[in-house]
Amino acid sequence: METQNKGMVYVRSFVEKRLEQNSPQNILAEFKIPATVWPLEGAADNLTDCDKLTSIILAWLEIQDDATESDVSKRPRQEDHEEPGEKKKGPCSQRTEEANQMTTSLSEGSIPGLVLIKTHPTSWTPTKSDLKVVMNIVMDVEKIRGIDDKERLDQSHLVVLDNLFGETERSELHNLLGGSPDWDDKAGPPPERWERATVDEEGLPATWGLRDNVMDGLLQGRVSAVIEIQARLQILFPEFEICHFPPSNIDVEGSFVANHLIANAAVHGDMFRWHVDADPMTLPGFGYTNREPGKPYFVTLLIYVNNSWRRTWDAETLFLDLDSETGVFVRPGKYRALLMDQDITHRLSVPGRAAEGRPRYSLVWKLVFVPKDKGKVCSIAREEWGPPSLFPRSNVANK
Repeated sequence: METQNKGMVYVRSFVEKRLEQNSPQNILAEFKIPATVWPLEGAADNLTDCDKLTSIILAWLEIQDDATESDVSKRPRQEDHEEPGEKKKGPCSQRTEEANQMTTSLSEGSIPGLVLIKTHPTSWTPTKSDLKVVMNIVMDVEKIRGIDDKERLDQSHLVVLDNLFGETERSELHNLLGGSPDWDDKAGPPPERWERATVDEEGLPATWGLRDNVMDGLLQGRVSAVIEIQARLQILFPEFEICHFPPSNIDVEGSFVANHLIANAAVHGDMFRWHVDADPMTLPGFGYTNREPGKPYFVTLLIYVNNSWRRTWDAETLFLDLDSETGVFVRPGKYRALLMDQDITHRLSVPGRAAEGRPRYSLVWKLVFVPKDKGKVCSIAREEWGPPSLFPRSNVANK
């Protein structure tokens, strides 16, 4: 009963915050709750009631957990992705599962479905490299109750790093995504590698996604640049066991598939929406706030891989602070990477007309950082980088 009551507290806090910015229907949709369920719970007449919404969600999560017998690999898809990432199912879906089996599993007792990222020996170290912290901020500050039922201040993190990877890795990835050096970027992504088969949201026009034969190499760990970047990330965060966010957690439903690695080739005229990549609060079997001490921590890594990208071509990644309705942006840059908590609201700003059809290439990792210290609050903001800046500065004063 104690666990059940705590779960109700967590979900109610989540619903209360979401109601400030979203309709009840959108909140229920985040949990993939069909409209036909609403009146069965007696809430059709007053969906704006926080307690009624909470009871519907808790009942639905209990149904889903019973149906899956706590098997993570069968849970409903988390709808939101950092950037365009949903694709019609095909052979690539099966190869994703095979790729997961190739990696080393976590120790016994870890969450089912999580597998360690693949790494290799590397001479890279943060102290001997040109690694530069360009941005280190916290957003979405709010008071919450943790799993210990104690109130604490929670905040999402965004970190931008230059030179986490170098020309060797960037050029390999650009050749993979952009084709031969003779290809004219003004013609858009090379069609032998890309197809318009990706959707960011039902009803929006299709955008460019990698063909299965190209994605296959990424997912099966055959691209040395990917493995090197993963090795460097693990060195940078030794206090975590870093895992892929398993495809079985993201999507098992309908005709769409999402992978733990996503490649993007945004062009002028595309349409993308505001979203979060994932929120453990909305996932059956999780039900806690991201950054909860000792719990798996949902993080996204995004890198830009173009040879060059002019300021006038736009295509920034945008981040929104929900309380203040203000935000920050990150420009694409050579050797630039960004790390963010997956529950930050964000979207891709498409290339402008001045880009003349050139695609903005990026690669996205969906990750789970499993903390080795079960009592420490999770953060991608390392202590040696200094305290992160608060955005906006009025956040704490208003709490």
